[in-house]
Formats: sequence, structure tokens, C-alpha cells
Amino acid sequence: MKKNIFYVVVLILVLSLHCLRSETSIVNVRLCTAVSDKNCAADKTTFSTDIAKLFCSFNILQNTTYENVTVSWFYMGDQRVLVKDTLIKFSDSLKMKKNIISLEKPVNGWPKGVYEVRISIDNGSSPVIKSFLMHDLKEYK
Repeated sequence: MKKNIFYVVVLILVLSLHCLRSETSIVNVRLCTAVSDKNCAADKTTFSTDIAKLFCSFNILQNTTYENVTVSWFYMGDQRVLVKDTLIKFSDSLKMKKNIISLEKPVNGWPKGVYEVRISIDNGSSPVIKSFLMHDLKEYK
């Protein structure tokens, strides 16, 4: 009987701890033009239209429920236009918690203006949104 009570108490503790766990979340979202160890060393919000590739690094906290992550890049011109959408399925890369995703320079070049990257988790939480600006270097000289 004491053994059964012990197992019931352990089961209740385990279930209680599971309920207290925090949800999966996205943190340390950074934008850059070069990466080191799957991470942007510095975060930038303004880029020149002559760059070849843009990177977004982010960390995933507490991915214990096997959630997928979608990274969407938008150009915010007269209308919001989806540039690229990437689904990152739960895998060993997400278990490692450090992620990097990139956006190549379009064939016709980067349109000047405001862009945003939106990182969403398929658990219903609000997406993380980061805005950035593409400008022509000649305009600032």
C-alpha cells in the first residue's frame, strides 16, 4: 500500500512539473550579413542594397513539445509581399536551439524600403517580428 501511495505522489509531481513548464519561445533574434557558429555576432536593422545575402539568427527555448517553426520574409512596400517562407520541422537542428536562416539577394536586386522577418511557432503563440531597412549607399554619401 505504501508503495502505491509513493507512485501516486511521484506521478502527481511529474504531472505538476510538466504543467509548469514554459512554452517554446523564440529569443535573441538578430539580423546580419555574416555569421559565426550559427549566430549573428551583432544585430543590425539597416542594410545596403548591394549585399548578397542577409542572415537571421535566433534561439529556441524549451522545444519539448516537437513544434515546428516558420520563418517568413516580407517586403513592406505599398502592400506587404511575401518574399520567402521557410518551414523548419522539428529535428535535431531545433533540439540544438541555435538556428540561422538566410535570404539571398533577388535577381533584380533588393528593392529599397522596409522589410520584416516573422518567426512563428506552431503552438499558437504570437510571432516574433523584426523590421529592417534596405537603402542605397549612394543616398547616404
